[in-house]
Amino acid sequence: MMAAPGPMDYHTLFVSNLVSRILFAIVLIGLSISNRKLVGLRWFSAALLLWIIRTSIEQLRGHPPLSVTAPLCTYGANAISSLVYLAIFLGYRRFLVSQGPRGKLVPTLILLSMTLYPSQIFFGPWSGLPLGVLPSIIAAIASIHLLLTRPRRQFVAVARVTACVFVLFLGFTGYRAVVIAHNNARLGSRVGTLPDPHVLVTMLVLIILDACFVTSFIWFYIVEIQGTLRLQTHTDNLTGALNGRALDLEAQREIARCRRHNMTASLIVLDIDYFKHLNDARGHDAGDTALRGLVSVIFAELRLEDLLARIGGEEFLVFLPQTPLASARAVAERIRLRIETTSFPYADGLPICITASFGVAQLYAEPDDTWASLRRRGDLAMYAAKHLGRNCVVEQTEPASILLREPTNVMPRSLADTWKEQPRQQS
Repeated sequence: MMAAPGPMDYHTLFVSNLVSRILFAIVLIGLSISNRKLVGLRWFSAALLLWIIRTSIEQLRGHPPLSVTAPLCTYGANAISSLVYLAIFLGYRRFLVSQGPRGKLVPTLILLSMTLYPSQIFFGPWSGLPLGVLPSIIAAIASIHLLLTRPRRQFVAVARVTACVFVLFLGFTGYRAVVIAHNNARLGSRVGTLPDPHVLVTMLVLIILDACFVTSFIWFYIVEIQGTLRLQTHTDNLTGALNGRALDLEAQREIARCRRHNMTASLIVLDIDYFKHLNDARGHDAGDTALRGLVSVIFAELRLEDLLARIGGEEFLVFLPQTPLASARAVAERIRLRIETTSFPYADGLPICITASFGVAQLYAEPDDTWASLRRRGDLAMYAAKHLGRNCVVEQTEPASILLREPTNVMPRSLADTWKEQPRQQS
């Protein structure tokens, strides 16, 4: 009579775990090589390589000579495991915190906690395993906090799912640490020679969670690539502002949201004064420098939810959700003043000074007021600002179609002196 198959043992779990991690590592290393700018992916690849080394060391557990393999499987495996979760934390941080300072507190705490491993020599095996998993627990808690508090908008879903995986990891890691510490106290040097079903179950669960972590790595990579492609198709290559098509989509979505929540919105239309003269007098590179400088000045005055787009050579739109007309005019006036008082360095040593004309319009409460009509009113207000002498802010509150012809007055003498060009009539 054929005997029933026995339960899964350590060797089977170790081999399957090792093979799966090698395959995962090959995939991630290939992705990181083909996308060298994604530093977070390199940290994930390093974590997988360290995982493979740790799994290989775990294969030695219970094998002679125990005087060598037991410390190696305890201290060495725990140290590498700590480095694994430190690398994972650093990888998530590179994806989620793309700009700004990145503190050293968490890496320092993890590395300092690793120095507590030798305490097992003095305090016995009961202290060894809890201290052995302490760095991994610190990294997991720090990762959960990072994932829940610092995700960029496109990473919110994957960050929350990954935080749930970390919570499960903490639970099973703590349970496994207690079980192994109990076995250490009960079996002594024979630990690892006898299969423990509780340890096997937790090992199997942790292998599944490891696969979930790798899935989150790839998910982060896909979201980042999608965001990069979306950024390339929705932004102006020269300035980094949105292009017209992207603004149309985002503004219509925001207008629909404002309608649902009974909120208002405003639009600022601005056009650089005498931009053609600047290009003619100092070249298109100078014009490009002025455009980039202008966008940086505008971004400094906007909120995260505000939208800035370049829709023409020197014309820009600023869409302000949840902003009444008076507040939008104040924003436009701050931007106008910043542009007027800011000079942009240029390669020839002579700074570039520009001004701009602004039109401001507010979304009406009537449902038939559309994005197109809001833009039309903003354009009329901007042309009114040109008609009034440029470098000013004009509100357009009436929906009537008013034809305002741009004047043909000459450029102010101060700008002409700056550009080293006699003023010419603008075409």
